Amino acid sequence: NTLTLSSNTGSITYPTAGSFTVTKNTSGGALSCKSSNTNAATCSISGNTVTVTPGTTAASGVTITVTSAETDNYNASSSAYTLTNNLGTLSVTANGWSGVWNNAAHGISVTSSGATIRYGTTSGTYNLTSSPTYKNVGTYTVYYQVTKAGYKPVTGSKQVVITTAYAQVGSNYYSSIQNAINSNNGGTITLLNNISEDITIPSGKSFTMNLNGKKLNGTGKIRIESKYDATIINYGVLTISNGTVEGTDWAIRNDGSGKLNIESGTYKATVFEPICPTGSSGTTINGGTFTGENYGLTLFGGTVEIKGGSFTGNVSGLYLASGTITITGGSFRGIEYDGLSNKGATVYVDGGNFRGKNWGIYSDAGTIYYRRTDSQISDNGWVSSEGWPAVYATNLIFY
Repeated sequence: NTLTLSSNTGSITYPTAGSFTVTKNTSGGALSCKSSNTNAATCSISGNTVTVTPGTTAASGVTITVTSAETDNYNASSSAYTLTNNLGTLSVTANGWSGVWNNAAHGISVTSSGATIRYGTTSGTYNLTSSPTYKNVGTYTVYYQVTKAGYKPVTGSKQVVITTAYAQVGSNYYSSIQNAINSNNGGTITLLNNISEDITIPSGKSFTMNLNGKKLNGTGKIRIESKYDATIINYGVLTISNGTVEGTDWAIRNDGSGKLNIESGTYKATVFEPICPTGSSGTTINGGTFTGENYGLTLFGGTVEIKGGSFTGNVSGLYLASGTITITGGSFRGIEYDGLSNKGATVYVDGGNFRGKNWGIYSDAGTIYYRRTDSQISDNGWVSSEGWPAVYATNLIFY
């Protein structure tokens, strides 16, 4: 009897079966097959087609023996087919986590249908049944191994990257104050860490900003009047307190229709003034420390009410060019010139401590409406011709 196969060698990969055919069986005897390693492959015959089904064990040199049974006129005959069974490739989805710190723990996620997944913190050691999680800012590498019978093991790693959160609004955390502003309208922005950033409060948005004892330092990228830099420029409604804002030209600027309320905090400028409030909706200052290279505050239009705070400038504590300002409290110190220098604004004085090297209050333009002060001091001991200690005013009106 002659028994011939379409091929005598081949390979399969789990879980996909393969086949070959009996191309010649002279006797026509009944066909059967047998595998030398049933863990690697099994076989079956239908007609002249031999189907080889992979097992879960990888192996080479597996012999599939096909036999044609003895008949009246022919002896039994066999032919061999040598088979290699390969492990399959798992479908694995692995994802790391990257985002802003949000007071929650984060790990990686790995999925593969029906597979066993293990995790570890060092490569080659997979002794955890779930991903380790991390809460603090940092970059962490998590290793994983995926196994399933019949498939090649899959190993890999993904990272958990937690970046610093600088601002919080409600239960949401942001990588910058500006992102917090852009994503919200209303509520309290809490500064979580010191940051160097320039921010803008757009018109129509309203926020309370709690600096939370942290420092906001300007980078000098917001340009005002095409020349001057500001750390904060407010066109909306802003209440700010409890921390430090530093800038180059200005720490904070209230512009356009902006409404600004400062409760407390420290405001510094290394070139000009820490605050320049010009917003038409007004600025109210209840407290805080304002220190500028030239002045503690400059006013070019708009309406300002000062109820408290400390204003110090190397030139003057206040420099008032235009607009209206009401002073009922606070301290105003000019190192080289005056506590208050008025060059054209309308000023209402009903309290406050004014001290300058020359004058506590000086006004050669605009109008000073005067009710009272808490103190007026000239380091030089100057007294006006009218007998006012440390006050010089060309247009002083009592009210």
